Amino acid sequence: MANAKKSWKEVFLENYNGKSDIAKEVEPFIKDNYKGNSYIPWATMERLTYMCDEDATFENIKNENGGLVHTDMVVMHQQNIQKGEVVSEIESQMFSHMVKVKLTFMGKEFIEEFPIQEQDYTAARVFNQNLVNKALQRAKAKVAARATGIGLKLYEGKDLQFDEVPQDTKPQLPVENNEKTVISGEKVPVEEKKSPKTVKNAQNSEKTVQKVEEKPTTLQPVVETPKENTVEVTTVNELTKDDPVSQSIYLIKNTEVDKMNLALQRVNVALMKKHRVALSTESSEEELRSILANKTIFSNPEQFLKTLKTLLGM
Repeated sequence: MANAKKSWKEVFLENYNGKSDIAKEVEPFIKDNYKGNSYIPWATMERLTYMCDEDATFENIKNENGGLVHTDMVVMHQQNIQKGEVVSEIESQMFSHMVKVKLTFMGKEFIEEFPIQEQDYTAARVFNQNLVNKALQRAKAKVAARATGIGLKLYEGKDLQFDEVPQDTKPQLPVENNEKTVISGEKVPVEEKKSPKTVKNAQNSEKTVQKVEEKPTTLQPVVETPKENTVEVTTVNELTKDDPVSQSIYLIKNTEVDKMNLALQRVNVALMKKHRVALSTESSEEELRSILANKTIFSNPEQFLKTLKTLLGM
């Protein structure tokens, strides 16, 4: 053991303060993520941990069913009370998905519980093997920093899982070339609004008014009747009448969010218990299809679609 003659505290402080030979190797391996925050790759942290203690061990802590994901469920009750009487009541389930990694280092045990996250470090509602693996490696890097002191200062400066997520993260796309896309599939010019100054000049200048009258605007109203090159919007029953998976995805993505969430909450209780997955209105169509088209999870997509419609009162 490289540090058999030193106590854990001595090794930790030397690494934390960057005075040990091992800690001095870190700088070339520090990387920046897309947010510009620095981190040390899990592989580097694992190597440096073994250099500090060749008997160190990392262990993925499994759940009661032998899986890698630990899921907690909290039942939330909401009541609408009017004049002292309960007029409506809503019960909803909230899930949290975590992984756990244990590191035994110089005779001490350290356990890190780390959330399964999306690419932007927000909590994942629906996860896959890649997200689970990333969470395990991030947990490994973090528990190694806690145990050895190497790179721990990076977490003290910025820990991404505690970043505040903006309320509105939907990107605003700029309009280019004075055009906008309408649902019919054609592009029409965007009418330019006159500023108050321009309107005033038009009213007070006979020459300007005359010029506007002689040169009519080229703006055309959006015609509801589709043209020959127009893509018509097809209803889901016409588009996917033979595909219950596509119909289910359409309902999940286009039904009123609150109403759909109530329906999915009932479905997700069974899904989480048996398959450790959940359906969400915030998931992409690809993510939903990967679950709904999985024969192991949904052996009868037609029955699920029927159940979903029943829960929605359709």
